[in-house]
Amino acid sequence: EDPPGVAAPATPAATTPAATPAASPTGTGAVGALRGLGGLVAAAAHSAAHSAVHAVESAAHATEMLLGETHVAAAHKKEQEHAHHESVRVTEEDIAKLRRSVGFDDDLDSYAFDVAKLTSRFKNKERVPSRIRVRIYFVKAICIFGKQVEGFFGKAFIDPYLAYKLGNVLVSMRNMAQFNTNVPSFYRVEERDIVMPAEARLQVDLFDYQDAFGEAINGEKLIGSTVIDLEDRWHSASWRDAMDRRQQIPTENRALINPQLSGQNCGSIEMWVEMIDSVRASDIKASELRKPPAMEIEVRLVIRTCKNVKLWDGTKTDVKVTVDLECREYEGVTMGFPKLQATDVHFGSTGNAIFNWRIVYPRIVMPTKSCTMDLKLYQANSISADEFIGAVSIDLRRYVERVARDMDCIYIEKADLQFSASSGGDDGEGGEAAADAEDEKVGSVQFEMWFMTQSEANQKRAGKGREDPNDYPQLVTPAEGRGWGDVLGGFSISLPDLGLMKKIIPIVLFTLLCLVLLRFIGLL
Repeated sequence: EDPPGVAAPATPAATTPAATPAASPTGTGAVGALRGLGGLVAAAAHSAAHSAVHAVESAAHATEMLLGETHVAAAHKKEQEHAHHESVRVTEEDIAKLRRSVGFDDDLDSYAFDVAKLTSRFKNKERVPSRIRVRIYFVKAICIFGKQVEGFFGKAFIDPYLAYKLGNVLVSMRNMAQFNTNVPSFYRVEERDIVMPAEARLQVDLFDYQDAFGEAINGEKLIGSTVIDLEDRWHSASWRDAMDRRQQIPTENRALINPQLSGQNCGSIEMWVEMIDSVRASDIKASELRKPPAMEIEVRLVIRTCKNVKLWDGTKTDVKVTVDLECREYEGVTMGFPKLQATDVHFGSTGNAIFNWRIVYPRIVMPTKSCTMDLKLYQANSISADEFIGAVSIDLRRYVERVARDMDCIYIEKADLQFSASSGGDDGEGGEAAADAEDEKVGSVQFEMWFMTQSEANQKRAGKGREDPNDYPQLVTPAEGRGWGDVLGGFSISLPDLGLMKKIIPIVLFTLLCLVLLRFIGLL
């Protein structure tokens, strides 16, 4: 029998032999078994072949998919490499840059390694005239130096003068030294003809002036030097273009270097250089170099009140304030505004005093090295000298410099300053008492202050004290401390309250005094 689930193979009738002898029962069972076994083998072979074909097809499909993905990945990678190659493409310009130093002139390569071209460029009469006119414009300088440098003797200010060497020609301006300044102003033009390139080196020196004795001992003392290569400028296309435009040459601030102070900046000099063909020099005039008009500043101080003034005799003080300007550049004395100005006197003050008094200082010429104002508080005496009480100082330099720079008025609103007895007075006034005071506060002053250019001040004129023109601001004479009772109070004279007669009596006394005087000289 065939195994369960397996059908016996069908034998086609056409293939059955017609004359097959009859088999025995035993033979027939063996033949059936063999037939069943053959069917099984055939089914198994068919199934295995079918599975093998399916496996081969699956493997082929998988291989085909893998090849497709590999192809896509390769294409993507190729695109990335192409994009990267495009982003880092090395151009001929990049290659040229790699062959030279930073800042290399492209034009230089065209003639630097060719003797004929090099000679033609720097010796050609069209490019380099036989003689060149050099114009040197010296404007001003700032001198910085170490006070320990030998020969300067620790001076706060020096006496600078210029010297320069053009080629082999040395020019000294020792006779034009500027004394006692660290910011000299030159405003000078020097002209010389040179031959290029033999005389193309310009060296500018700044020296400290020495008298005959000092020069014999120490020699000339160099502050600093700067060197300019004129040939380099002449062959610079950008510089020549600026020179052709004349007004385009920039002003240079060149550092001053002293070999004795290696690595230290000793100041700077403001200057510039022009170069033209000597043949054309007569047609092209030198630029006019003028010193700008001096900037002048006016300072106005209004003293309003004094408070908590020390009582001189224990009960009262005749208060007076003086103001002294310390400034060498002050030129207002010729206009009737002395350096030392004083308020009127507030008589019989019991600690507070009122002034409403204007102090005016016109024509402070800038720049200034020092500008300070000393306010001093006094006990006023009619017969003997005034007695010092205290003082305070104000540094005005930063304010006047700011006005000169910005051209704007500066107004300091009502402010208070404390007088100190330890500041001392003129010629040591205060003596041992001032030395022992140790910053004793002896009163304060309330003031207002204006800083303005002289041109603005001329449009807003104001007189000293309360004189005309009494404007900017208008000041009113205070009644306190100005009456006859206050004046005579110092003589310990008490006057009765006479009412209106108190104002008439002084007029009557003055009239009688005038009559007596006229009688005495024979006019009556």
